[in-house]
Amino acid sequence: MTTGLETGVHHGRSVTSNCPRFAPGGPGIEPRWTCGAKITVGDECQAHVYNPSNPEQYQQWFFLPWHRLMLYQFEGVIREVLHDEDFTLPYWNPVSGNPADLVVPAVFRDPGTTLYNGTRWPWVNGGERIDTLYKDWINLDALNETSYIDSPNGNIGFNPRLDLNPHFLTHVALGGDMADFATVGR
Repeated sequence: MTTGLETGVHHGRSVTSNCPRFAPGGPGIEPRWTCGAKITVGDECQAHVYNPSNPEQYQQWFFLPWHRLMLYQFEGVIREVLHDEDFTLPYWNPVSGNPADLVVPAVFRDPGTTLYNGTRWPWVNGGERIDTLYKDWINLDALNETSYIDSPNGNIGFNPRLDLNPHFLTHVALGGDMADFATVGR
């Protein structure tokens, strides 16, 4: 599975695809999906909506559908490159409860592959747990929430809590490009 991903990323850097973007709207402006510019693998769209005038706005109700669409589009680019309609992204679950699952899979830590990213924290690329800075900080407490979100702009409930932890904290724990909104898609 990761061999296909590695091949797809390597060759996909020359393939373009449309980039979905979500425009969150504002006073009097309805939220809407837009089609961004053509992209190549490694130059993905901004995966996390951000509004500098309202930094918490990205934690709104659309986080889960947008993130799934972004991953679906990325899978589509790899399928196109590989000419393999059955390709799916490998799944990595760092919050399975098994401490070994907090280690990034070896193929992503091998400097000889296109899946390696040298900007990650040194201990992450060295095969240590991603939560080395703060043990057990990444969790699934969001599953204890009883509502999806408290309001359209809310930051209480399952959706915003899941976006923060484990999603955002996993990005921070990986470090480098994955911890920065501007470079997360590289």
